[in-house]
Amino acid sequence: MSIDTPAGLEPADRAQGKPAVRGRPRVTGAGVDDRAQTGASVAGTTGGGVACPAPPDRGAAPLGLPAPPQAALRVLQACADPDADAGRIAAVVELDPALTAQVLRVVNSAFFGFLRKVGSARQAVTILGQRALRNYALCLAVRDALRPSALQGLDTTRFWDQSLRRACAGRVLAPAAGADPDTAFTACLLQDVGLLAMVHARPDRAGSVDALLALDPEDRVAREQEVFSRTHEVAGLELARAWDLPDELAAAIGHHHAAAGTASRETAQPLARIAHCADWMAAVFHAEDTRHTIARA
Repeated sequence: MSIDTPAGLEPADRAQGKPAVRGRPRVTGAGVDDRAQTGASVAGTTGGGVACPAPPDRGAAPLGLPAPPQAALRVLQACADPDADAGRIAAVVELDPALTAQVLRVVNSAFFGFLRKVGSARQAVTILGQRALRNYALCLAVRDALRPSALQGLDTTRFWDQSLRRACAGRVLAPAAGADPDTAFTACLLQDVGLLAMVHARPDRAGSVDALLALDPEDRVAREQEVFSRTHEVAGLELARAWDLPDELAAAIGHHHAAAGTASRETAQPLARIAHCADWMAAVFHAEDTRHTIARA
């Protein structure tokens, strides 16, 4: 999936009067296509003298899960630190030249319309806001970890088309649930990423996915259990924990189907409930039996 304008990544301090991002992402494949490839990250000490230890190695071996790109993971961890300011986060971004170029490309896009080019990571972080930067880094991480070349036999364009419908529905639903639209967009975009993780671990089952994508959410989960002996919620939650994602995103990825049932700490999370509703809203457009889907939604 390609984001030509930073859709779904609105500045976190929009409430203070900054403009909201309304661009529409363009789906082209797996993940966010930023043309610049994410390079190898550099661990060590930033130019500002802030220690930036390498994240723990969360390899794919134990669960057959893809490993997250280290540069993006560092940004996610920095954004989750309540004591980190724009300078410290920018220093983490600058550890990876390719990531810096990607972030600068976003803030210098036509959407923002600045008369002068933004040339520093610190300015870019200030403009985007920590939440938007976190969401963007997460999309980059998924793109780089789950490329089409690693998912042979899977129609990734079709998968991301459906994911984008859920993301747009989540953005619409967010205000009614008291959630941040940016984060709801990201959560719903990634809520079924566990399906990609299952195909990554069991490529021999990729041929069954097209039939899964034509089912409504309830039937799809049941069929996943038959095909993979697990569901995308289970695989997605393992991925979210292995990547140390924020609890609110992990809840949406790992508990959105259970959100309609008995309330628990995870299913009561607003993002999990938004993801559940967005799943059924999007299914109206891609499920083969539309009437049945509407009746069950």
